[in-house]
Amino acid sequence: GNNVVACVNASPWTPWRMPWNHPHADRLGLLIDNGVPVSPPLRKRAFFYIGKDNSYGFGVAEPDMDISPYKHAISGFAHVLKEGKVLKHSNKGLAPRTGYGLSADRKTMYIAVVDGRQPGFSMGTSREETGELLLWLGADEGLNMDGGGSTTLLIRDGNGKITKLNHYINDHERAVGGAICIIYRKN
Repeated sequence: GNNVVACVNASPWTPWRMPWNHPHADRLGLLIDNGVPVSPPLRKRAFFYIGKDNSYGFGVAEPDMDISPYKHAISGFAHVLKEGKVLKHSNKGLAPRTGYGLSADRKTMYIAVVDGRQPGFSMGTSREETGELLLWLGADEGLNMDGGGSTTLLIRDGNGKITKLNHYINDHERAVGGAICIIYRKN
């Protein structure tokens, strides 16, 4: 809608498989929209949530967890920052990344989008470097969301123009399985 001011990719997914007639992409993590489960917590993945009581935070999905308290939830891959400490990860590869962070007082959410796989421009960050970036921005806790070719940040200015803030490899856009959109509301 016209009141969406920004959108950023989130959940990991895999594209449809042949014969291309499946109704959805493969579900790789918890996804809840307005209290309705779109994808169950099939895998142990970190996720961002907004509770039915308007609380919000990060959690780790379990296959048999109670999802009734969540109004919205969207999976990422893993925590990269906890209690102001960057977590170590065995995956040191550089890639385009999307990171979500929360301040210690839970009043500020940080979204970091990093270009990558573009020699001479940006090779991306590792998971640990994504945690370091979120810490530098002011986050106390952070998640590595889906990245690679899915990394996307779009904004809408006051005139309604939509601008992509990151750069794709060969300017090729990839469809994503889930995103967070930030909505402007007048009180």
